[in-house]
Amino acid sequence: LQPPHEDPATKPATGEESADASTRPAARRRRADATTAPASMPAVQGPVTVKWTGKLRVVPLEGERDPTLVPGKPIVRLTGAPVEIAREDMVAKSGVVAFNTADGSASLRANDIVPIVTMKLGDAEVTTPSLTYVQQPDGKQFATLTGQSRAVMAAQRAKEPLALTWSKDGRIELVELANGKSTIERARFAGDVKIVRPDLDMTGQT
Repeated sequence: LQPPHEDPATKPATGEESADASTRPAARRRRADATTAPASMPAVQGPVTVKWTGKLRVVPLEGERDPTLVPGKPIVRLTGAPVEIAREDMVAKSGVVAFNTADGSASLRANDIVPIVTMKLGDAEVTTPSLTYVQQPDGKQFATLTGQSRAVMAAQRAKEPLALTWSKDGRIELVELANGKSTIERARFAGDVKIVRPDLDMTGQT
């Protein structure tokens, strides 16, 4: 007698074949991910991690439509006590943060709970009521600080830091270094401006 014919399509899989079959789809997915993932991803594109305590409530904003809003590109606004932003060597805290995903611009403002915006960028520390950050298409980064503000930063060939205060607005241009970190390249200030360091005490008005 001959043994009954077994159809391979209906034949039960052995333990070895079953394990191999169960791992094939994952292997195919990994190969597909490897071929479709970009070789590099700019740091500014994410990921963005938002953490909070208590309940999260998401509701549509009331009032007129923001003119800078682009379809498919949300504007995210956060209110906290404080809201803290950390990116590479920059840490900022404020009462209100708004981030426009269309152009990468961000604004940080004080409120009744957090009366001042603080930012630490490398060796520089800044306090201001309002800060707006914009990155242009050519990669240049600008930060505008409005209101009575103060900055403490390292000065070239000086052991002690330089303290700078101004009453109207300051425009700071940032440049990205080879290591991916940003530093202040140049700055302009308006209003009652004062520069203080151990060997210098200068006051001006613009």
